[in-house]
Amino acid sequence: LAALTSAQGRSDLDDIAYAAALSLGAHALSAGDYPMAHRAWDDAAGHSGTTPVARAVLLRSRAHTGDAVTTIFEYGTRDSASARDQAYAELQQVAVDLYPYAILNRDDGQLTPFQEAYAEAIGWRDAGRARYTPQPTAPMHDINGAVVCPVRWHGNNDVLQSLSLAHTNVSALAVFRILTDDSGAPTKVDVAYAQTTENHAREMAVISRLHAQRATDAPANCVMPHVLFQSLIFAYGPY
Repeated sequence: LAALTSAQGRSDLDDIAYAAALSLGAHALSAGDYPMAHRAWDDAAGHSGTTPVARAVLLRSRAHTGDAVTTIFEYGTRDSASARDQAYAELQQVAVDLYPYAILNRDDGQLTPFQEAYAEAIGWRDAGRARYTPQPTAPMHDINGAVVCPVRWHGNNDVLQSLSLAHTNVSALAVFRILTDDSGAPTKVDVAYAQTTENHAREMAVISRLHAQRATDAPANCVMPHVLFQSLIFAYGPY
């Protein structure tokens, strides 16, 4: 902690200080030292830099996600609407910041750091939306600033019913990245973030049989994405 304090305002130490703050935040969170965790995440955000822009967005977003998750655990056993709202707003802003990069794919189709970070943020965000009164999500934009169409899943069965039948654990928080072709059919399904060690093969099999379609209330000039994310939340605490 003393080293992080001495590194404040030292941009030449950003890389070292960021890694140290991230490690301290994770350790403090696991130990239940929430004030220390918040301090660490704040230090990490302060050392995320400004250039290149994409890297700075990724580093800052990871720190803010850690801070929001800390708030979720901090108030997991003592309900606080204001704390929930604070955590939700922080995660929603992270999602907005990361999304333009998260829908960009690698040539080999492997998950990118942006996709993994985005999946983690919306997983925790959607856990709160599932347990409490859902709050609206902001319109998303691609890297060129165009509005991305909201989509709906269609298939032989309702997606939530299908996933419920496929899932075997009592509790789960997982986010899938789905690549689709021009017709909306999935071509590749991966677990982008999960709180369990299960491989989620059954859920991925269900998703692969569905089709993504542009939502009926989508804006007229929106862009249809080919990289989609689907959260799966079943009774996950403490949110």
